[in-house]
Amino acid sequence: MAEDKYREALSRSAVTIDDEFVAAEVKRIIDENREKYSTEEVYKFLFNCIDLTTLQSTDSPRSVADFTEKVNQFETEHPENSSSIVTAERLSASRYLSSAIA
Repeated sequence: MAEDKYREALSRSAVTIDDEFVAAEVKRIIDENREKYSTEEVYKFLFNCIDLTTLQSTDSPRSVADFTEKVNQFETEHPENSSSIVTAERLSASRYLSSAIA
């Protein structure tokens, strides 16, 4: 019965645009704003939005430790970004998680 409610709601949808229109609008928005948002400040903000979570059904102590090590290596491999992108709190939390499950 719940499925019928969803189909009914979708059938009443007044969506009148298609994929081609959406693709064209996305391209237009990107073209108009790329330069404005292609700044170091925006890139740093976006890097800070990355969620460092692993919730895979195949996770194991080894796979999580490997994942954590990759996070910890970022600071070494990208020192130009480390102070503002990878915070000490994230690294500490990752190291704690790694040692807690090992």
